[in-house]
Amino acid sequence: MENEILRRQLEALHLEIIGLPRADKPLQDERDAFAAYLTQLINQKDLTKEHLVLKDRIKDAVDSLESDYPKVTSLINGVTEMLNSIGI
Repeated sequence: MENEILRRQLEALHLEIIGLPRADKPLQDERDAFAAYLTQLINQKDLTKEHLVLKDRIKDAVDSLESDYPKVTSLINGVTEMLNSIGI
């Protein structure tokens, strides 16, 4: 059940990330890499192996998106809360 909730949150986050306006090259490369990582996670059957890595990647994403994209930040916070609720 927790995996499915987390997967839905990751899907929503992925959609927001790929829908952001294009940015300068370094930032866009960072976003593209994060979107690719999210796609990889979404397609995994079992997300439990990735929780610790995901939490670190989420923290990095918040740092680069927080001030400019509050909706994305809200989705990221939802994923973080989910990870916290399952003890990660």
